[in-house]
Amino acid sequence: FPVTIRFRFEKIRKADDKTISNFTTRDEMFRAFEYMYWIEDEVRKPNGYDKTDIRYTKDPPARNEVTGMHRLLKTSDPKFKVECKDKNYASNIERALDKWWKASCDVKRAKIHSDLALSAVLFSDVNLQVSAVDDLMEIKGIPATEKNRLADIRKRTPFVFEASASQMCYPVFGDFGLVSHLRKYKATGAVIAARWGVDNLDEDKEYTVRDHYDLEWRCVYIEEEAEPILVEKHELPYIPVVSSVSDGTEIFAEEHKKRQPFLYALVS
Repeated sequence: FPVTIRFRFEKIRKADDKTISNFTTRDEMFRAFEYMYWIEDEVRKPNGYDKTDIRYTKDPPARNEVTGMHRLLKTSDPKFKVECKDKNYASNIERALDKWWKASCDVKRAKIHSDLALSAVLFSDVNLQVSAVDDLMEIKGIPATEKNRLADIRKRTPFVFEASASQMCYPVFGDFGLVSHLRKYKATGAVIAARWGVDNLDEDKEYTVRDHYDLEWRCVYIEEEAEPILVEKHELPYIPVVSSVSDGTEIFAEEHKKRQPFLYALVS
């Protein structure tokens, strides 16, 4: 990478480190919600807990409440509404969005709106990323099998929607909307190679990937590696990520107080 690009990468990495640090309390809160949802809340076990001495009974009400709310929300498919003077034009766009959404759901194990609904109930946060299939196909070094699969998806939709795990997302807002978005996730070398075309990773080893967007740049890199995977200007008028909260407020400064999760009262 040129010196100017490397300088930009280091600046983005430092900014991401600071962002993650600012979300420390939120991350701890989200982990508590995960424990409760999977009934794995180790911190609530008695001090000195011994399996041979005490029988620990798991308490499922938190999971039951989340599951019930989730099932209510995920039963309906999303309905797209486009406001336009030309009603026929608006209707065509709505039908296209519906088709693209369903095609994106077809390549996932779970329906995208189901994942968004669960995230909204469990964490209050929802994060949805949009990618152009043509851009994915142009990534150098991806396997031919992956290109063929993307070509098949391209026949059904020009864009793919992805519901990102909220506990792995770090959105930063300014006065007029989203100014940067970091997605941090774990993946094996084989998965990263298929997605980004890199060939210097151990296929079986798990790495931590950071995918950063701001209003000008996109930067993808691995925490354990010194060299970035991608650093480029995305040339879009916006960040192609929708990040919101189902219940929250902007009147508090701390990140964990800007959302009002369904289970908050049970971890306070």
